[in-house]
Amino acid sequence: MKLHGIFALLTVIAAPLSAMAECTSKSGDIEGEVWSQAGSPYCIEGDIRILDLVITPGVQIEFAGAYVFQIDPFATRFEAQGTDAQPIIFTSQSLDNDWDGIWFNGVGPSASLLMDQCRVEYADNSGITITDCYPTIRNCDITKNHNSSGAGGGMRITLDGPIGDLVLSDCRINNNAATGNGGGIWMNVSSGSLTLQRCEINTNDANRDDATGHRHGGGVFISDAAGELAFEDCDISSNRTDSFHYDNVSSTSYGGGLYLGQGTLRMRRCSIGDNTTYAYSYDPSYGSNRNSYPYGGGLYLNEGTAVLSNCTVSSNAVTGGADGTVYPRGAGLFNKAATLSLENCTIAYNNDAEGVYEQGGAVYVLNSIVYFNTGDQLSAGVAGRYSCIQGGWSDPDSTNIDADPEFYGVDDLRIRCSASPCVDAGDPVPYYDDACQACGTSRNDMGAGGGPNNCEPSGCDLLIEITDYPAIVNAGEVFAYTVCVSNPCESVLSFDEVVLDVAGPGVSIALPLMDGITVPVSSGSTLCAEQRQFVPIGVAPGLYTGTTKLYRVGELLHSYAASVTVQ
Repeated sequence: MKLHGIFALLTVIAAPLSAMAECTSKSGDIEGEVWSQAGSPYCIEGDIRILDLVITPGVQIEFAGAYVFQIDPFATRFEAQGTDAQPIIFTSQSLDNDWDGIWFNGVGPSASLLMDQCRVEYADNSGITITDCYPTIRNCDITKNHNSSGAGGGMRITLDGPIGDLVLSDCRINNNAATGNGGGIWMNVSSGSLTLQRCEINTNDANRDDATGHRHGGGVFISDAAGELAFEDCDISSNRTDSFHYDNVSSTSYGGGLYLGQGTLRMRRCSIGDNTTYAYSYDPSYGSNRNSYPYGGGLYLNEGTAVLSNCTVSSNAVTGGADGTVYPRGAGLFNKAATLSLENCTIAYNNDAEGVYEQGGAVYVLNSIVYFNTGDQLSAGVAGRYSCIQGGWSDPDSTNIDADPEFYGVDDLRIRCSASPCVDAGDPVPYYDDACQACGTSRNDMGAGGGPNNCEPSGCDLLIEITDYPAIVNAGEVFAYTVCVSNPCESVLSFDEVVLDVAGPGVSIALPLMDGITVPVSSGSTLCAEQRQFVPIGVAPGLYTGTTKLYRVGELLHSYAASVTVQ
């Protein structure tokens, strides 16, 4: 592997606590800056407009009031890359939900936008807002945020302009709340694509403040998915939506875990569990005629198309109260007018109403298990084939079975290979065969553990690092350092581009180290290249920070941020 030598990046120098400033005040426009531990914490005392900013590991940004941290439409770079041991923290000085969150505001496609190993907390206007742009966000905690005036407590995402691909990976969107819809995330994906990979969306609440009105989407509220929207290997659990009416209005509450307004939703290997939809209506002045309608404890589908593969929908609930009547429907899933396909899914132990309720549209159940729900397993009109359905379910070819699926338990919905009648009982057409070994032979096993999409992703890929460099360099010196790409995974992986972004006093450039050559890296091996770099005379002294970025066909695989002091 050949890497062209350019300016080296060194490890962030941690200053002794006694030497660190108590607070570095910031407000207004930020351009060509590097925020490091030496200046941490950074105290935000006015609205921030980011044009070019790099934030290094271990930095804490504290907001003194209701100020927004906006990445400007004309920004060229915003990179906040922490580490597992030293995350970057965006928080409130008072811990009282009084700042206005991070806003990616229509940033142009050429900008470098990255948040990695960050925590965003205690914001009161959504933790992160993304409007018509495509930052890379991964390994982030978005927690304890609120939106007291609208929708989207943890995140608010609107994609209806330029086409692009937004990916949220390995993020935890937990313990957020909104007065409106979408306690965890509110989204409108009418163009472009949004993919959530290995994300947790847990313990969020739409209407935690118990405001009067109809509320939907405790974990996720999807207004429109006319673009491409996918959830892969995500956990949507213990979320809640609450609707209250104390006037002459019946109360509706939809989608404790997730609400889809319209468009196309694809979910693969996701868990939707322990979510609650609650509706309450009471007004004694009008007599006992105000009703409550809690629908879709796990998911509510209004219109459009939804395909769920290898998902579990379990232990969700629909409940409420009224001076009239409570009408709970679809404890697991409620379908109003969409087309829903459940392929190799497990729908079990949902409470208070049906496992799957079809009010309109169409629901197709294939190679799935629908069992142990406290209401009816399926409502009339659902089409089921090659599935294990409690109480039986007719189809023209008599392919369904009715027998205890033999789960390991309520909290472990895998089937017992030695005892389950669902082993090798799915559709025998080879297209539906188990992609990875499950139970028995390769024939489809009913439920979330079988079928062509049952392989769990490794979440593993190449890593890049810079090693063997000095702590301080002088202008006019030549120094050596090493760039290493390692493969901790079980298969051969490749990359084809390495880029280094450098920021320092008056410097903001992206420099290619390697481009256009596919380099394979064997499992367990590391490729290293020693570099030598001359630091020109006349370079401004100060802290220079950069990020090495490793790419495969335009996809960012891994990056490594570090800094060096020039004196």
